[in-house]
Amino acid sequence: MDVATTSEPIRLVQISDTHLEPEEGGTLLGMDTDRSLRYVLELVQQENTRLDLILATGDISTHGTPQAYERFANYMQAITAPVVWLPGNHDDNEVMAQHCGNPEAMAGHIVIGQWLIVMLDSTIQRQVGGRVEQSEIDRMTKLAQLHCDKHVLVACHHPPLSIDCEWIDHQRISNGEAFLEAVVALSNVKLLICGHIHQHWQTQYRGLPIMSTPSTCIQFKPREVDFTLDTLSPGYRWFDLHADGSFTTDISRVQGVDFTFDMNSGGY
Repeated sequence: MDVATTSEPIRLVQISDTHLEPEEGGTLLGMDTDRSLRYVLELVQQENTRLDLILATGDISTHGTPQAYERFANYMQAITAPVVWLPGNHDDNEVMAQHCGNPEAMAGHIVIGQWLIVMLDSTIQRQVGGRVEQSEIDRMTKLAQLHCDKHVLVACHHPPLSIDCEWIDHQRISNGEAFLEAVVALSNVKLLICGHIHQHWQTQYRGLPIMSTPSTCIQFKPREVDFTLDTLSPGYRWFDLHADGSFTTDISRVQGVDFTFDMNSGGY
């Protein structure tokens, strides 16, 4: 997928972990995930007068149902920019591909301006944790080498290394170090982003920036041993990707809206 752009920098918005239920109005730990997603998308449209791409980094649906993907695709129709998806551990890859509304949404990469966005599948069937298979590493390497004149952003669902949150760390990419070594071996990769962890987090690996985004629904409290929800509001992350390979980024959260959820929940 190749998208021409005449404006610089490229404004990319990352949303993640929407967890839409089979029916509209369904809840995850007491939160109406359709409602929270709609508020986040309203915020995206209010704050981004220019938007070049939306990237959804997995767990679109909680149960991998066609109805959830169809509603997500319908919500995205209000966005004039291209929207691309990658799968999370709660998603059903085949069902997602059938109901994403646009086959190019799951093409696995997109070239936009001076940037190549590579979307990897870090899921393991019927498991919560992640792994990036060698076939995906090879695909990333081939694309980065083919587009050696482009700056590269790599995206996946699971974090590739510890986030200092013990219960989530058991779910990170199991071959994370080998994966990261393959990433940093590509000189044109400038950034790696992920979802899954429902919180704002960032670090570096051998100089490579790695970061996540808040979920569009429930938030996980950082640096906890056991499953713990946070009281922070849903949100998203934005990037300005510059033609010289640099970038700026920040997160934004919905303000002034009450969200109901079960703070005493022990997981889902």
